Amino acid sequence: MKGRVLRVLPLLVMAISVIVICLLVTRPASTFIETNLAGQAPTILAAIATVMGVVIAITAALYAKMQVDLSREAAVKALYREQLRLTFDNPGLESWEAYTAAKAKRSAAADIDLKYKWFISHLLFSLEEILFVKPDDRIWRAVAKTQIGRHREYFLIPEVFERVRRHYSPQVLALVEEVRA
Repeated sequence: MKGRVLRVLPLLVMAISVIVICLLVTRPASTFIETNLAGQAPTILAAIATVMGVVIAITAALYAKMQVDLSREAAVKALYREQLRLTFDNPGLESWEAYTAAKAKRSAAADIDLKYKWFISHLLFSLEEILFVKPDDRIWRAVAKTQIGRHREYFLIPEVFERVRRHYSPQVLALVEEVRA
């Protein structure tokens, strides 16, 4: 509901502003203006039109910012949805425990090792992008920490942690460090 109101409100303000400007410009000056401000009517109308123009410009800017924010949110959700699809399509990679169990069952352990490393790379890349777009969002930060936490034991391996330190952003590194603690 809130999203719909936020999408419609700027359009409503702009429409009302355009109507008011049209009425002010096309209608003859009111009796009050004619009587009390005889020679100043065009100046007053110009000032009102300017103010209305500023209101329209501010509303348009707010609307554009809202559209960018909505677009970013959609991109973040699509990125995370892709990570979830990858998890669903690759049972045995969703956590460290599932990985070690799957590795014990398979004869081709090298294959699952490689797959797990790329799965973790994709996870960290996805989380890095999400945190770049939504750096102050507590919910996405909690989601990222939870996902990293599912692989805590993997990140406790010194070589793995060193790779994370070299290749990922400070935001992702901080979350990995929190999970390791």
